[in-house]
Amino acid sequence: MILCQIVAASFLITGPAVASPDDPQPVVSITKKEWDTFLATSYHALVNFYAPWCGHSKKLNPEFDRAAQNLESTGVKLVKVDAFREKDLAAKYDIKGFPTVVWFEGGKQVEYDGGRTANNITEWVKSALGPAVVEMNPGSTPTPEDGKPVLVLYADAIRAGFEEAAKANRKKASWRFVPSPGQSKIVIVHPNEDPFTFLGSIEDEEEITNFLMDNLLPTFGKLDADTFEKYVKAGKGLVWSLFPIGEADFGAIQAKYRPIMGEVAKKFRGKYFVTYTDVVKLKEPLEKMFGPAEYPAIAVQRKAGEKKKYLYKGEMTVQKITDFINGVDAGLVPPTLRSQQPPVPHGGAV
Repeated sequence: MILCQIVAASFLITGPAVASPDDPQPVVSITKKEWDTFLATSYHALVNFYAPWCGHSKKLNPEFDRAAQNLESTGVKLVKVDAFREKDLAAKYDIKGFPTVVWFEGGKQVEYDGGRTANNITEWVKSALGPAVVEMNPGSTPTPEDGKPVLVLYADAIRAGFEEAAKANRKKASWRFVPSPGQSKIVIVHPNEDPFTFLGSIEDEEEITNFLMDNLLPTFGKLDADTFEKYVKAGKGLVWSLFPIGEADFGAIQAKYRPIMGEVAKKFRGKYFVTYTDVVKLKEPLEKMFGPAEYPAIAVQRKAGEKKKYLYKGEMTVQKITDFINGVDAGLVPPTLRSQQPPVPHGGAV
């Protein structure tokens, strides 16, 4: 124990042992006592909240060290926090697993959604250093890129609230400003969907952020292994559109039913996300969740991921599906057990 204390004291005074030219210097680990000063003096920072006993943390640490070396010329500070020891700091930033990497910009916490190799981290940070809002030519119509929604401000000048919301959420969406004298609005656009207009103040960062989070996923979007967790995190209800594919391909099926389900989605915007699923590729998990395959069908979860499910296998019209979901909300439809036949409404509301 005494030897360990002497070695630790020596490290704090002299720094780590000299590494070979190919080994980066370890990233500095900071404590709660140093945190406020660090954050106040570091406009851009990437922080690795780790646990020293965690295998995933041990794997990330050398990658994080190499990324810090790669980013040395950018001025971005990369540091570590022993989240197991610094429990108050971990709780402050809602750290629930190890390791968790967090980006800070101007003292504000921003989700890091990049990879865990040195190259992935380096690329992510460099992309985060550009402008959060891209100015377009007057009269242009920005479109979604890389599957992400685009938020567009039409106004005579960029508003501070819009820019701050963009800085905090630059990885969740693309942010665009179109100079438009006489206009004052924000819209969000998802691929294959009409623009949806923000009704709050274009000056209010919190309102704009809430608008983004309420509409982060498309009104009628693909539900698969890559997106399911996003729907669960959104914390809203989920409507599964389960349509037979037959001889057609999956893209043709979703295009065929988009007019119906898109209208249903508009009626429940903000409360439910309406999705479509490839019933062939996901045949086994779907049958485990909903029972033997009988399509077309609509499955409703009042909150994404919850165990109770409500199945509808009646006429596939906007009105009938809407009535069924309203019935679920009103408590008039019992949850469907796998051994039960799902209820089929006959005329009017359930």
